[in-house]
Amino acid sequence: MIFSIRNFLICLFFLSACFSDKTFFHFFKKESCEKKIKNFYKASREIFLDKAKTCLKENKPKQAVIILEHLLQRDKIQEVNFEQQKELTKELANKSFYYLKNYRKALKYYTALLKMPLKPREKISIQHYKAKSFYYLKKHSQALKEIEKNLTKELSIEERKKALLLKAEIFIAQNQFDKAGHLFQNQIESFPDQEDFFRENLAVIYESQKKFSMAIEELEKIEKPSSFVLKKIKRLKARKNNQPRF
Repeated sequence: MIFSIRNFLICLFFLSACFSDKTFFHFFKKESCEKKIKNFYKASREIFLDKAKTCLKENKPKQAVIILEHLLQRDKIQEVNFEQQKELTKELANKSFYYLKNYRKALKYYTALLKMPLKPREKISIQHYKAKSFYYLKKHSQALKEIEKNLTKELSIEERKKALLLKAEIFIAQNQFDKAGHLFQNQIESFPDQEDFFRENLAVIYESQKKFSMAIEELEKIEKPSSFVLKKIKRLKARKNNQPRF
């Protein structure tokens, strides 16, 4: 239950502090009352946050999200610090995405976050997950539109890799394998220091098209292949040999 003995004691302390004066009217005239209410709200807010964390530890993400949503509504009414509201909205977006896999709900909160003042790196990350939410909802054209917004920005190597991977996944979901292949082929030329990464992903696309020879060729171009890549080459050669011959 959300309200424990600890919660009750905090409420009791709050009431005794507020109503120590002779009359209810006199209490509301006191300047300290507003401060007491704010302190009480701050304490009760921590209780809700603790309870949400406990729910996650107990593998009850749905209850955690319900608590956080309730808290966000209270924050808006109480006009809590904007940064705290932003962090809570971010928590709700990420919990909905990762724990609940409720991409519609996640999309709602990522969209809300993008309307708030954000740092450049923060905005890129949120934009990415908004695109990914659209992707999982099978709204591929919207997902592509969102990821393109990021690709027009100055991205780090990791951010660019993530964005291009998602863009390729969108193309594959739309059965546009050639576009996905061209995407990675172009990146090999543009980012030679990331050649191995793009060749591995290009091989995945060729494999999905059952173009095993082309997939093998891409992987064999990797100068220092990992054990994973070597195993993959072996597996692809086996698949190629097992293909029916006409």
